[in-house]
Parts: sequence; C-alpha cells; structure tokens
Amino acid sequence: MYNVLCPDRKQLFANVSISRNTVADRVCEMATDLKIQLIEKGKKFVAYSVAVDETIDTTDTAQLAIFICGLDSDLFSVEEILDIKSMHGTTTGKDLFEKYVRV
Repeated sequence: MYNVLCPDRKQLFANVSISRNTVADRVCEMATDLKIQLIEKGKKFVAYSVAVDETIDTTDTAQLAIFICGLDSDLFSVEEILDIKSMHGTTTGKDLFEKYVRV
C-alpha cells in the first residue's frame, strides 16, 4: 500500500510494529481517547437526547445500539454511538429500562 500512496516514506512504514499486541494496544488507546473526547463534549451540552436501536445478529441475539445527540451553546450538534449491548431473553421496554437505564 505504501508503495502506491507514498513510496518515498517506505522506511517509515517498515519501522512500525504491527504485532497483534501492538495493534490491540493502539486500538484500546484510541477507544479511550474517543471516550474522553465525548465526555468533554458532553460537559458542554445544553440539551441532549438518547436513542436506541435494536437489531438481531447472525446468532439470533438482539443487539442494542445506544446513541446520544447533544447540542452545545454554540448550536454545534454531536451525534455519537455510546455503546452496543447484547440483549439475552426478552427485549421489551421494561427490560431495557431495568438493564441499562435504572441505576
């Protein structure tokens, strides 16, 4: 890929470690950074809403996607996925509330 996109930087790519552990560590670091960014943006929200969407995966397990939409004082809107949860058993509104909303 680097031969096509940037052949002059071949050595830079050759020095990058892409072992399984390195990749996993970097993905975790990026996920943590994204979480921190969303928390910081969320502190500035003057209004927000939460939405959920349910789908069934290939193993016939319900997957619940939880989204947030927020608006800050400059009217900048943010829409992000907060989490994906597996739902086992029934998936009524009461189940959602008891498992994921009520503290």
